[in-house]
Formats: sequence, structure tokens, C-alpha cells
Amino acid sequence: MHDDAHTGNYFLEELLGGYKMTMIDFDNAQQGWFIIDLGTITWCANMGLLLNHIPNYEEHFGNFKKWILEAYQWPTTDDELQQGCNWRREFMEEIVHNCMRFTPKTEPTYWSCAAYYEMNEAGLVPTC
Repeated sequence: MHDDAHTGNYFLEELLGGYKMTMIDFDNAQQGWFIIDLGTITWCANMGLLLNHIPNYEEHFGNFKKWILEAYQWPTTDDELQQGCNWRREFMEEIVHNCMRFTPKTEPTYWSCAAYYEMNEAGLVPTC
């Protein structure tokens, strides 16, 4: 698995009738459960749509989930995808927690992490 399949590590090329995805940045590639990659991609897409206030957010995200499951061409359920998204949310929660522990409050990064932490604690960070 790629193990770092966020939106900065792949390109989407629009083709007639669909898209082609090209993954890059394989420095974290390892053996693991494939759903972590799908969950990471889906979670990042969900956060991007939500944070950018995309009109018809639910429709776009529903289409994305349908597309990613079809494009992956491996028997995967929505429940498995939800587990992958939850993994990514928990992973990000741990990163943010450590960011706040080890980054001085004088750094802008600290406040970005604190804002994410507050969103997560308030239940505003989505999964799938």
C-alpha cells in the first residue's frame, strides 16, 4: 500500500468518461491493509470539499465515494471504507496532539493544530 495517499500525492487526469489516477511519493510504501489508502484518499477529499465550502457538498462527496470504490476494482464495502476514513481521522488526531505538545505557542503551526484539535473535539471533523 502507499500509506500516504493524500491529495498531495496523486494526480487526477480527466479522460473521456472518467478519470485516471497516478500515485506519486512512495517513500512510505509498505505492506498493510489496502483500505487505509482508500480511507486516506476519501477522508482528504471529504475534508477538502467541506473546508472549501463546495456547493452541493453531499452530492459531490457521495459521487466521489461511489467513484473511488468503482475505480479501485476490488470488492470493498462502504463499511470498510468508513474504517479506513476513521483510521485517517485518528492518525491526524495523533499528529495534531503531538504538534500541540512539541510546537511552541509562538509558532503559527501550533495554532493550526489547535484549531484542528478543537474542530475534532467538537465533532466537526468528518470521516466518510
